[in-house]
Amino acid sequence: LDGTIADLQGNNFVSPFPKSAEDYAVGESYAPEINNGSYVLSTPSDVYWFADYAATHTSASAILKNDIDMISSSTSDFAPICPAGFAGTFDGKSHKLMNLTVKQSGSENTGLFSSIASAGAVRDLELDENCQTKAWTVAYVGSIAGQNAGTIERCIVGGSVCANNVKSGSGKSVGGICGLNVGTVKNCLFGAASVHSTYNSFIQNQWSNTTVGGVVGINVGTLQSCMFYAQYYDTQKDSNVVGAVCGKNERSAANSAGLGHTIDDFGKSIGENTGVASSVVYLNFIAFASGQVCYLLNDGVTDGTQAWYQVISEDALPKLSGDPAVSTVYMHGPNYVNEIVHAWSAHTYNWTWDAGNERYDVWAATSCSVCFESHTEEVIGAFSLRINPTCTEQGNDRYEAVFTDSEYGFTTQYKDDPIAATGHTPGEWAVTKEATCTEKGRKCRMCSVCGGETEEEEELPALGHDWGTSSYSWSDENTSAEASHRCLRCSATESEEASAEVEKTEPTCITPGEYVFTVVFSNPTFTKQTKTMDIEAGHEMEAFDAIEATCTEGGRVAHYYCDRCGKYFADDQGENELSAGQVFIDPLGHNMSFRAEKDPTCVDDGFYEHYFCTRCEKYFSDENGDNEISVSSVTINRLGHDYEYHEKVEPTCTTDGANEHYECNRCGALFDQNKDPISQQDLVITAPGHQEIQHFTVREVGCENYGCSVECYQCGVCNKYFTDENCTVEIAKADAIIDPLGHDLITVEAKEPTCILAGHVEYVYCRRCGSRWIDNGGLTPADDEQIVVPARGHAPGAWVVTKEPTCTVAGSKHKTCAVCGVETETEELSVLAHTPGEWIVTKEPTCAEAGSKHKTCAVCGTETETQEIAALGHSFSEWEVLSGPNSKKAGKKHRVCSVCEKCEEADFEMSAAMREFVDNYNKIDLSDGKVERKDFIAIGQSFVSYRKMTDEEKGWLAEEYATLMECVREYNRLAEEVNEDVEETTKNAFSLFAALSVVCSALWVALKNLF
Repeated sequence: LDGTIADLQGNNFVSPFPKSAEDYAVGESYAPEINNGSYVLSTPSDVYWFADYAATHTSASAILKNDIDMISSSTSDFAPICPAGFAGTFDGKSHKLMNLTVKQSGSENTGLFSSIASAGAVRDLELDENCQTKAWTVAYVGSIAGQNAGTIERCIVGGSVCANNVKSGSGKSVGGICGLNVGTVKNCLFGAASVHSTYNSFIQNQWSNTTVGGVVGINVGTLQSCMFYAQYYDTQKDSNVVGAVCGKNERSAANSAGLGHTIDDFGKSIGENTGVASSVVYLNFIAFASGQVCYLLNDGVTDGTQAWYQVISEDALPKLSGDPAVSTVYMHGPNYVNEIVHAWSAHTYNWTWDAGNERYDVWAATSCSVCFESHTEEVIGAFSLRINPTCTEQGNDRYEAVFTDSEYGFTTQYKDDPIAATGHTPGEWAVTKEATCTEKGRKCRMCSVCGGETEEEEELPALGHDWGTSSYSWSDENTSAEASHRCLRCSATESEEASAEVEKTEPTCITPGEYVFTVVFSNPTFTKQTKTMDIEAGHEMEAFDAIEATCTEGGRVAHYYCDRCGKYFADDQGENELSAGQVFIDPLGHNMSFRAEKDPTCVDDGFYEHYFCTRCEKYFSDENGDNEISVSSVTINRLGHDYEYHEKVEPTCTTDGANEHYECNRCGALFDQNKDPISQQDLVITAPGHQEIQHFTVREVGCENYGCSVECYQCGVCNKYFTDENCTVEIAKADAIIDPLGHDLITVEAKEPTCILAGHVEYVYCRRCGSRWIDNGGLTPADDEQIVVPARGHAPGAWVVTKEPTCTVAGSKHKTCAVCGVETETEELSVLAHTPGEWIVTKEPTCAEAGSKHKTCAVCGTETETQEIAALGHSFSEWEVLSGPNSKKAGKKHRVCSVCEKCEEADFEMSAAMREFVDNYNKIDLSDGKVERKDFIAIGQSFVSYRKMTDEEKGWLAEEYATLMECVREYNRLAEEVNEDVEETTKNAFSLFAALSVVCSALWVALKNLF
């Protein structure tokens, strides 16, 4: 930084725009185009031109045509515009200035604009994250302006502000947008465009007694709806006043928010406030992402005229542009949302009987569980329907209230007034269960009104089985047989399995035999069964394989032999008979060979004189083969090798060597150390030649290092010296190598260390090579660690308090060295603990929401502790049925809190009996005017299900039950008419009475099976 400061102090910050004679003068031969009285800036040169022009034409105005990258200009440093006070309008048209560096030293104000007059305005301008504002010895510093008396609005700064050595005095200040504001700053942002680039945006102040603000340093004007989302560096110097939004407010600040990281993260929105501040807050990341800050910046305006927008599910920060339809932020209850969706709950209904008009009036109410907005609706005169009673079931008058405001979640409500059942009227007998072969049947008397069963019944006797024709089956081996028959009436079966008795007649080679199987059953309804099976005549053949004849034993050919007739055959069918002479073969005799005596060798056996049969491979002492002898009596064992050991001979650079080996003195064969055979090639170790050649160039001799008088080469194996790299011409070592000279030693006396400077012990030093030793009765090589004696370090004295701490401001203390008097250590004294007072209830708890309480410091009045008071919880009543379920919908029930009157509602589900009734009820369809079996079954099963239900359930389904009775009457009417789609047999049986009887019979059977 020191080098940079020096360069800046040598620069008077004249605009770098060229003004040479070869170019042009300001306002004369060149100027950007003009549109409606404003200069249109589209290049870096245009911006530099306007900066020079506005210096003498303070009311000039300009607009940006596009984004402008200032790094492409001839120099990147930029002098502030209009030191005399800018009185024109600078409209960025939402475009950016990029890579702009503003530098100023020794002036009153520093920023893009030095100062803005009361008639001046800067709006809709963005400085990107690479823009920098740097100032030295300047009173007021800001990215847009050092001072503002006019208007700065909708400006975004993503870069940094660095201030060093701000001018002394009571008014010096640094701000993200402007240092001193006496005009209006509104809808501006200093900080990152996103939460991922906060490290590019920061305010750095390296001097004390300075007021620093995230948006405005000192505000003596109006600060409205501005945001700071960046970092501070080095701001907490001595008596600095620092605020995330405003350093010091002396007039009006409202609806603004800040979040920043400082050296101690103190988290204040305004450093010092002597004016009026409303909703100027320091919040965390969650508040920015949740929409809270966006709503705050807009002061609750949501009609599309607001300045700030945010899509909460996507944007981590508010923006100065957006689609009002999707990015307007609303406050819904305690939440911030882009769309208000009410959660209507706690529905209540109240029935009131109007005796004068003989009707029910129904009143409904609900409220939003989020924002607690309420809504009511009333139905005058609920619709009524009478359901007549039957023989067994009560009827009722049903009232229905239909609510039209469906968006509020109101449901149709029902109320039933019961009418007593009439009882059965006994009619004709009907069979309710047919008798079977094994079980009894029954009949009962039916009701002549509803067709239902009465309690009068009689039993019908069982019929017995009607067996059909018996069938028989034998097992695979004919060892047993099974008999069975089936009842022609009920399809029942009966079977028996019995073992068979067997009689056998034996066959011969030409005459067949026979098996006779007989089975007798114990069940007299099954008859005796007999079965025969033939045994085929023929030979009982045994196969024999061929056997080769040998020298001394006979053989045979392959053949078949019949055990029954004792004859030989060439085939297994007995068609080709053979004689004994054709079957059996005589012995072959020996085929002798004479062998003369043979001597053994190292590896091969020898043998004595003998005879050998080539056919049977046996040994004999005579030619006729009468005297057989063993192989061992003939064999003379081999002699084996006579080994002589030879040690390994190492090769030299130029002479071959030999591996360790054995040699046979008898046959001359070669072997390795394991006595495995090897070749002459395996034995030889080839001379490697000269290796590890080291090249010596001519060099000076050293204390410990050899010198070299001529260039030479040394073999690393034989250590000989040569004049050439291929090592062909050998020279003597004395002709090439010079022995080391030895060290030139002196003794260096010891030196004592000080507080900050190191000393050293006495040591020996070589003046020729610089090596060092310590003399410990002999010289030992040493390094800095062994020679250097570290500095002793300071001897700190007692702590001396420099500044006393308070409840809110930290103090400091320091120590000085007792030896050299240098300040050695400083330490901050922690802020003193607050003196908490009594608990004060801030917010009383309710059933659903927690309350809060706090304590304040009795010394400084600061709030020291907050604590949540747990929610009380609801005191709900028992569940109350609002509406019972029916075939169209589920029922409803609710309960109410006796404290806050919150209503909780839930579905009231059907019982199994109700569900069964509704399922069958929905299957009935007589709309086509036809009588079908499925309708008959559905009607009957509906009556059975209805009887299982409770009285309350029957009341809920009274309307369905009345419709069911209408279906019964319609079914009877169709049965009397006997339409053309009914089968002929059914058509002849239908009558009003017959149809009722069939229905009642089905109902009676179902009920009997149930109970």
